[in-house]
Amino acid sequence: MLSRVGDKKEKMKFCNKGLYVSIPKPKTLLTLQVYCLLMKLFIITVFLSLLLLSGCSNEIVAKPISPQDIRQVQNQTSELQQKELVIPEVIENYVFVEETEHKDCDSLEEIGYPDMELCREEQRLQYHYGDKTVFVILSKTTKGSDIGKKYIMTNFSDKTELVDNNTIYRIENHELMWFPKSGFDMLAVQEGMARKTSTGTSYFYGNASKDNPVFRRFLADYPAE
Repeated sequence: MLSRVGDKKEKMKFCNKGLYVSIPKPKTLLTLQVYCLLMKLFIITVFLSLLLLSGCSNEIVAKPISPQDIRQVQNQTSELQQKELVIPEVIENYVFVEETEHKDCDSLEEIGYPDMELCREEQRLQYHYGDKTVFVILSKTTKGSDIGKKYIMTNFSDKTELVDNNTIYRIENHELMWFPKSGFDMLAVQEGMARKTSTGTSYFYGNASKDNPVFRRFLADYPAE
């Protein structure tokens, strides 16, 4: 049986070996057990707090983004977009014939930027229906994108047509062009006629129709901004 000591304090060893505190000697065994439990919880709480403070003191240093990193991401994005392009083999009566790739650059001097140029990478798809021909041009701008887009939107705003809430540019009669929300920077559909000659096949421009099924299909797949 534990003896009473009144208000006198003494050193006691309890709970964890080697830990001493100055406390009033408890009157009952139950009181001692509760006290040990509370002290254990207190020690755990202090330990966790120290861990949290230690973790918060570590600084996070962001790695600077270099031009090389940006180019790498752009190349990966371009490759991914090309892999995601699924070419419809048949669109109603139109049959896919061939795909070609083009890269070119044009000077922007004529529109007031003598030291700049517009560079594009294009995928051109060709569809035939009898002697009718439709070219689909999917373009990714690699240089001068903002200037070229701004020029078209500013100077050809009077040549726009609304198709299913999509803004379409008819700069020339044979072509319907728009800026897709994603996938490519510009997409155009051209209509014409194909005629075989003794030297090969000749193409003649026609009038691009908003009801053409090839145009409708690609506008649905790549809606305008």
